[in-house]
Amino acid sequence: MIVKIGDLSGYSAARIINAEGKIVNYLSQGVTTVVTGNCGYGLLNIAEIAELWNEQGIGTNAVQLAGFGTIRRHLLQPYAQ
Repeated sequence: MIVKIGDLSGYSAARIINAEGKIVNYLSQGVTTVVTGNCGYGLLNIAEIAELWNEQGIGTNAVQLAGFGTIRRHLLQPYAQ
């Protein structure tokens, strides 16, 4: 959670994220939750990407939908021979 921006000299924090040279667009726009997979496609291994995001500290909440197109393609692939 971002609690303060600007000149923070004299403040301390439990966690500091160095975003120098990076774009922190979602957070600066007030976005707190990002939804993925709502296009019908996405990753099959949701647990793997969730672990990666937790390690990276993405800064927002994330909702991962199982894309129907990805699931359909994966399930029908064995029959496409």
